[in-house]
Amino acid sequence: MNYLIHWISVILLVASHSASGDISAASISSQRLVGWEDHQKLFALLVTAGQENQPAVAGSAAPARRIEVILSSQRLIAWEGDAKVFEFLVTTGQEGQPTVPGEYEILDKEEEPYSYLWGLRMPFWLGVYYVGEYENGFHALPITRDGAEVWGEALGKYPASHGCIVLSRADAETLYHWVSVGAKVTIHD
Repeated sequence: MNYLIHWISVILLVASHSASGDISAASISSQRLVGWEDHQKLFALLVTAGQENQPAVAGSAAPARRIEVILSSQRLIAWEGDAKVFEFLVTTGQEGQPTVPGEYEILDKEEEPYSYLWGLRMPFWLGVYYVGEYENGFHALPITRDGAEVWGEALGKYPASHGCIVLSRADAETLYHWVSVGAKVTIHD
C-alpha cells in the first residue's frame, strides 16, 4: 500500500509542477518516502507549492448568480454578474397571500416535493423565505392529485399563487438546475 501511495504522490507532484519547471520527474522519483509523515509532508507540499507566488487574476471568480422577481410585471430575471441569462414569466402571490418583497437567498432545493397543506405537487422547488412555519419559494406550475396543472393562464399576467413564485415547468426546471443554494434573490414591485 505504501508503494502505491508513494507513486500516486509522485505522479501528482510531477503533474502539478512539471509544466512550470519547478520539479523534474527524475529529481522526485529518486526519493524514497518511508513513513506516513513523509507522505503527509509531500501532500502538504502539493497543496501549498507555488500558491504564494501566483499572481491574482482580476475577475477570475465566476460571476455571482442571482434572481430578481418583479411583481408589477410578473417577471423573473436570472443574472450572472451583470449579464441577463434568462427572463421568465411568473405568477406570484394573490391578494391576501402575497409574495413578500425583500432580499433573500435560496434556502433549499427539492426536485419533486408535495404540499400536504394545498394537496399539490410543486416540481423543481427552490425555497426562499418562511411565512410562519411554511416556506415560500419558486416552483413549476403546481399539479393537483388528478394530474392537472393549475395557474398556467396567469403566467406573466396576474398574481394567482398562495405566495410562491410559480413558473412554467420548463422554466422552473431550467432555473432549478442553473441556481445553487445560497444564491441571492431580490423580490420587488
